[in-house]
Amino acid sequence: MSRPRSIVRRAFTLIEMMIAMVVIAIMAVVVMPALAPEDAIKLVSASHMLASDLEYAQSASLSGPTDPIVVVFDADAPRYWLARASDPDSPIERPGSADAYLMEMGVGLARQLDGIEFEVANVSDNSIQYDAFGRLDQLDNAFVRIHNHTGEIFVSISASTGSVSVVKQSPPVVAPDPPADPISPLPESEPIVVKTR
Repeated sequence: MSRPRSIVRRAFTLIEMMIAMVVIAIMAVVVMPALAPEDAIKLVSASHMLASDLEYAQSASLSGPTDPIVVVFDADAPRYWLARASDPDSPIERPGSADAYLMEMGVGLARQLDGIEFEVANVSDNSIQYDAFGRLDQLDNAFVRIHNHTGEIFVSISASTGSVSVVKQSPPVVAPDPPADPISPLPESEPIVVKTR
């Protein structure tokens, strides 16, 4: 007597495969944001936010040259504000709002940017100020190093034009050439012979 054959299933059906793919896709959507390099993105966001605020300060200084805008960086906290040069300790109002033009990392409009730090170079009093022509009020370019535990980005402000650029590498700090010594002798060369008749 022969045994009845039983049907043996050796593979998944198309519907089972599609359900498994949907479950994997849903899990990926939930898990991927947690694996994203959020802190590196914070650096880029903070640098572009600062560049935008510097450009606004330049524009506002051009439109109100009698009392230009200054961008002041707090030496003790990761924050900066825009103020009038006549009162640098009081932030101006943000355009279209009664809120102070104060950007504190991890708070308010910058609440997603916690962990960001600023270091300002080539400026006095931790502030960047424009003149009536939109240039920096100093002869040297200014730099802001924005950093967190993942890396750093630099915002560079041109002294001659006031233009703002975001760069990945540290901008070169060019020291001025030392003044020429007016008493130093000319470089040695072959003697000049003058023949007379």
